[in-house]
Amino acid sequence: MASMKLTQALSELHTISKRIETTKERVLTNLTRIESADDPHKGEPDGSFGVNARHLESIADLEKRYELIRVAIMKANIENGITIKNTTKSIFGWLVWKRDIYDGLYERYKTMVRSVRRAHLDNQSRPQTIMVKDANGVESPQMLQIIDHVNLKKIEDRLSEIEEIYNILDGELSLKNAEIVIEVN
Repeated sequence: MASMKLTQALSELHTISKRIETTKERVLTNLTRIESADDPHKGEPDGSFGVNARHLESIADLEKRYELIRVAIMKANIENGITIKNTTKSIFGWLVWKRDIYDGLYERYKTMVRSVRRAHLDNQSRPQTIMVKDANGVESPQMLQIIDHVNLKKIEDRLSEIEEIYNILDGELSLKNAEIVIEVN
């Protein structure tokens, strides 16, 4: 069993992916040859057939290693937590929030702020009026006011909080990646 920090594990996953791709390319360039051509690996045990078999075995070993590391990372992400602004979640939970929820949440609040502000600006630039009678029965134009059906200040505060959480989360994830040690079988 090997111990490593999450940052090392993530780096190794990147390296493994590149090695798999490189080895796959070697196999693809050596799949067939014309019968009359010399085997480019005739000096190797079993020639090109043997070389390809060893490359494919190497890829399988690398994929197994990749899987073991990913499982160890996932386990660590589930078992370890991060607290941001009095909210504690597993690292996995925060990653789900960051990857799957943040964009929609941020855009929803941003759209609400934009829409309310636009309604107020439109009303200021092109005011709509109605004729209203005063106590003496005299009609005069009165500008219509925009009534908000949401608390804009709370929405703006929540939008700022969402952005702040996102930014804090990046730093916390980097810190945890440097601290957490995983065991890879």
